[in-house]
Amino acid sequence: MSDTGASYSNTPKEVENGWDLFRRLTNSLVIVPTGSASVDEATGGGLWAGEVTELVGELACGKTQLCMSTIVQMFLRDKGVRRSMAVYLDSNGSFRSSRLVEILRRKKPHVSDEEVSDLLSRVLVKRVSDDTELSKALLDVQKLCQHASILMLIVDSVGGCLSGTAAKMDANGRKCQKKIIRQLRLLAREHCMAVVTVNHLVYWTGKMRPALGQIWMSAPHTRLRFLREHDGHINVRLINSQRQQCYARSGECQLTESGVVDLPDFQPADATFNQSHLSHSTLLERIFAGDSQIS
Repeated sequence: MSDTGASYSNTPKEVENGWDLFRRLTNSLVIVPTGSASVDEATGGGLWAGEVTELVGELACGKTQLCMSTIVQMFLRDKGVRRSMAVYLDSNGSFRSSRLVEILRRKKPHVSDEEVSDLLSRVLVKRVSDDTELSKALLDVQKLCQHASILMLIVDSVGGCLSGTAAKMDANGRKCQKKIIRQLRLLAREHCMAVVTVNHLVYWTGKMRPALGQIWMSAPHTRLRFLREHDGHINVRLINSQRQQCYARSGECQLTESGVVDLPDFQPADATFNQSHLSHSTLLERIFAGDSQIS
């Protein structure tokens, strides 16, 4: 596959005032690790609350497995204080509760049956098949946020749900996509939620690009491209971000019974950016230091 990272850069047209910007970035004190320190380094710590992150790649390249691993990481670091929950909107039957349990037992060998039940009770799964069902489900999630602490929302796959809107990109299709984008961003921003969309690649205007067309290109705040290499390892590259520069930011990981994990020879960087250790004042210093990727 040819390197198409630069062609993905596309600044969203969403208008955001100074207070919304500050709240979105500082609310991201909650960053959910993916299970791979290498991938976390590429993303600035993991999946950020307050943002929409898209995982894009060909079939069977680890996108759904990263979602599963991240849910388990959320559970393990929560320690029962917040009782954070995840909502999984499944359009293709990818979700497997047995896989979540397998990852948890590998990560924590002496896990109790009560902890397994607690994990499964915190993951709400709903099947959606098209843009109408997806939009309704997102409205239900917004209502649920009034009495539940939802930290993660996963749409797997958004390409499947919205395929009808892209098949014939007429005025109605564009309207549907824009509505979904607004709903996803509202949930991320207003409810301090890490929103994750899973998408596939299509051959479009001579290059491999995320499915769903030009409007969707600017939907996520962050986009990660997954590529399975010849040795079975997975390269995860940051190809679009409003928060940080994307040049040469990538991580290498592998799929195991423990989920998405680092390669055996991985050496962490000396100064990994960890948002959870930053104060609001330090964040403001970063924001106003001239980072052109933040908008």
